[in-house]
Amino acid sequence: MTVKNNEVEYQKKMDIFNSYFKSVAGRINKEQPVLLYNPKTDEFPVSIGQLSEGTSTGTRKSLIAAYDIAYQLFARKINKTTPKFIVHDVLESIEGDDIRALVDEVESNQIQYISAILKEKLVSSGMSLEEQNKMIILELSMKDRLFEK
Repeated sequence: MTVKNNEVEYQKKMDIFNSYFKSVAGRINKEQPVLLYNPKTDEFPVSIGQLSEGTSTGTRKSLIAAYDIAYQLFARKINKTTPKFIVHDVLESIEGDDIRALVDEVESNQIQYISAILKEKLVSSGMSLEEQNKMIILELSMKDRLFEK
């Protein structure tokens, strides 16, 4: 009986997470993915399903961001203690419009999001210079480098 109750509780949590995941991903890149559990012990336990054919690198990167944002929202909902920030790198493969949607998502949900990104990608997102300057914490260039004297 305990196993059955744990399965029901587990499925409830998966449903809550997936509601956030589908919603966030839909707003960022129009995908409607779900996190799937695989009970086979000889295979990886989770995967992402319901993706479009030929998913690009940029779409996969934006889905990873959507997953992390969804997890933050899920953790809030179930009162789970987690770090209150997300760290990502190499977002250059994400389309400009999707970057903009990602920024809107973290801002509207008050999530701290830390990322290294090229200035050109911020420009292609359609964000104004004023908006960009509000978000930039550290700006590096060929002349202004980190860890150099």
